[in-house]
Order: sequence, then structure tokens, then C-alpha cells
Amino acid sequence: MAPPLHHIAVENAEQATSSPRPTASPANSSSRPEPEPSALGSPTPGRYSDKNEKMIKSLTSKITILHSEISKTEALLSEAQVKLNPPGTEGTGTAKDATAIVQRHIRLLHEYNEIKDIGQGLMALIAEARGVRHVEVQRDFGLEAGD
Repeated sequence: MAPPLHHIAVENAEQATSSPRPTASPANSSSRPEPEPSALGSPTPGRYSDKNEKMIKSLTSKITILHSEISKTEALLSEAQVKLNPPGTEGTGTAKDATAIVQRHIRLLHEYNEIKDIGQGLMALIAEARGVRHVEVQRDFGLEAGD
């Protein structure tokens, strides 16, 4: 692969355009071919063209605008976080609340199961006293078989 062309300096731009390009000889076949004069660019490497300078200014202003939009968005984000998590209720409160809710649901489920078992037992006693099946007593009380 040939090295980049922007590292090759031209001392005289007139010399580069007026002299013919040498052809590669068998003894000189391993050397690099000379670049085209148009590929060498401007002889003053520190100066950009007006078009490039305008593009650089445009991009710089766009970057500045984007930085200000990022700042505004970050401010909105921090406001939303403050609304969702008021000061003094850092993340641990939410975990404690979730644990408390789960524990309450488990306790209520145990109570429900105990009440249901008592109700099933009472219906079994009624069914035995009447001499009917348990399902018939459930229908009398308005319960379906899956309830």
C-alpha cells in the first residue's frame, strides 16, 4: 500500500506541472510512483480554502447548538428525576416499599386461604347433614365448581 500523498512536499508547483512524469524502469520498479500534481493539494498546508473555513464555522456552530441542547435535556431529566424521587427518598425507600407490598400480599393470601378452608369445611358439614354431595351445597350458596 502506498503511503498517504499529503506527506510529499512540492518545492515548486510550476516544476510539478511542467515536467513530464517519469516512467518506471525495471531497475526502478520497486520505488513509488510519483503522485499527480492535483493530488498534492495546496503548497501552503496551514491554510484552508474559503469553502472549508465556512464548513468548519458551520460545524462549530452546530456543535455549540448541540451542546446547549444536551444541557437543556439534562436539566429536564434532572427535574423529572426530582419529581419522581423527592429529596430524602433516595432509591432505598422504593425497595422497602416493594418489599412491604409483597409481604402484605402474602399475609392477605394466607388469610384468604384460611377463610376459604373454613368455608369449605362448613359446606362439607352442611352437605353431610343434608345427605347430599358437596357440589350441590356449593350450588345452593351460588358457587361454581371452580370457585
